[in-house]
Amino acid sequence: MQCQLDAQQALPALLQARDPLEKEVQTIKNAVNPSPVSAAGALPPAALPLPSPSTAYPAPPAPSASRVSLPALSPVPQSRPTEQVPTPTLTSHTTPTGPARQPAQPRALGSKVLSGEDIDFYFDHYLEHFHPYFPIVRSQDPDRLYKQSPILFWTLIAVSSRRYTRDAGLFPFLVENLPREVWAAVSTPPISMSTVNALLVLCTWPLPTIRFLNDPSSSYVAIAQNAALLLGLHTGSGTHPEFCIGPNRQTDITDEEACFAWMGYNIQAQRVASSNGFPPPAGFFNEAVNRAASGRSLPDALGYFGLLYEMQKFSNRLSRTMFSVAEEGEGVPDTVIQLLEDELNKLRQLQSRHNSGPSATLLAVRSAADPPVPADLDLFTILAVQFELQSYYFTPLSTVDKSTFRHNVNRAYSTAQALINLSLRLDASHRFLFHAPQHVFRTILDAVAVVFDVLMSGHATDVELANAEVSIKNSQEALRRCSVQEGDFPMRVLRMSESYWSLRHMMPALEAPISQYPHRTGAVIAFGTLRRWKKALDQARVGYGGQGAAAAGAWEGPEGPEGRRPWGRRRRGARVRSAVGAADAASSGAGGVVPASDLLQDIDWSMLMDDFDWTAGGAGEPNFLGLS
Repeated sequence: MQCQLDAQQALPALLQARDPLEKEVQTIKNAVNPSPVSAAGALPPAALPLPSPSTAYPAPPAPSASRVSLPALSPVPQSRPTEQVPTPTLTSHTTPTGPARQPAQPRALGSKVLSGEDIDFYFDHYLEHFHPYFPIVRSQDPDRLYKQSPILFWTLIAVSSRRYTRDAGLFPFLVENLPREVWAAVSTPPISMSTVNALLVLCTWPLPTIRFLNDPSSSYVAIAQNAALLLGLHTGSGTHPEFCIGPNRQTDITDEEACFAWMGYNIQAQRVASSNGFPPPAGFFNEAVNRAASGRSLPDALGYFGLLYEMQKFSNRLSRTMFSVAEEGEGVPDTVIQLLEDELNKLRQLQSRHNSGPSATLLAVRSAADPPVPADLDLFTILAVQFELQSYYFTPLSTVDKSTFRHNVNRAYSTAQALINLSLRLDASHRFLFHAPQHVFRTILDAVAVVFDVLMSGHATDVELANAEVSIKNSQEALRRCSVQEGDFPMRVLRMSESYWSLRHMMPALEAPISQYPHRTGAVIAFGTLRRWKKALDQARVGYGGQGAAAAGAWEGPEGPEGRRPWGRRRRGARVRSAVGAADAASSGAGGVVPASDLLQDIDWSMLMDDFDWTAGGAGEPNFLGLS
């Protein structure tokens, strides 16, 4: 492969800010080897109707001949060479290595005491259901882990007890007490590798009390980076002689443990930065992790975890590029996104090359009788990064052509639909969302936001509008399945979306789906969408608060902050509103009038106030992250 970048056509100043890509692309080309094909069983149908991403709407024609259409959302069957390459076993890349486990000893944290039988129960569930998604803990012995780091021990118990428990009070107890223990453990360096792993696991499955603006994951990642570098984990060696000195001398770290911990750090550093819209973290995607692959490509050797690492490596480069673009101008040029999407299309070949043994066995760990899903989990991982790239279509230049913008928005909508439908299919067969890491939820959140944005702003096609109810139902179901307990982040987002959708008949049509947060790289959708939702709710509150208004007529309000409707919003928006108004009139009876002020009481205002700092401004008006 060659990196086809035209320096005269692709922003020379931008390309100078990007690291050279030729070496990385060539490395992937040389490393990837074909894998044998294995038959995969058919997945059971999901409980909800899942419209096919490829038929969700007819693909509009490209605005120019130079554009590349959205790649197929399903891998195309291809003939394989007859050469057989040995496939790693499940043990080599998902199951912790080490001596056979002995029955665990009883342990206590404060007033909470766990018997050895209970500890084995929680560890068994962690290793079976959670560990395959983030296999950085390479020991399966609870007693050994406790001696190395009590924080890691209790972190794994907390992750397991969020879904499986023998004591209903255990998880709430750990939610309340574990953070205090974590901060005490990291306050006195040097920090052990096991404690580093605990921080990374807490970033992967954070406690349900986190909020959008007070998530400690970014602090955990920063501490983990510093500790990992001091231990020399970036060398891929557990006992590198140049780093295993003085207080950092830990002679019991194997090379395998060092490689997996270093991979885990890089993955979480990138995902946490993208989720929060921070500048990209330092790119430490170096060659040390190849020790864990024994000379093979990471996806071939490590399955899903290896592919996840490769995709975050691309995401890091994407974030650095977009951060440079945000500093240069007012939006992201369409040509820059296309260049990066061409790069990603080449990396998609990784999925088609290793979609047999490693990925098939990853989720088969749950039950040998379950059908393997070799392609779907890998496809979700790749689509998540593609969707992250397409999210920058929502921060266009002011000079963007209207038809081009609409085409790009619909492509992002198609990818969002594919992610939601795919996640529900995986959850129906292997409870994917039930066990999935936080970064999966954040991908679902952004996908749901795009679905709402496109449907409510008049940028949807006729086919998308016809399937609006199904799309919203599936979106909300995906959020519901991500929730661990009432009041957590997924449930609060779900309640907010339910409130907004139920009140759509009285809300003004949304602005064009253009994010006003181009500097929140990786989180332009989350911040941009919630800002538009807030403005729509604010207009409804100011325009109709305290005044009785017929639900069907509530749409005839202001045409937006600039006195005009966004592109094409009047025609489609009116059609949606008339249909909704008719349905509401039928359900409430002839002459039924619902006071708008009463309907607004159903909105989960705490979601905006607690998670997004929607507090009163100087003039008493609501304020959203410093913006009115």
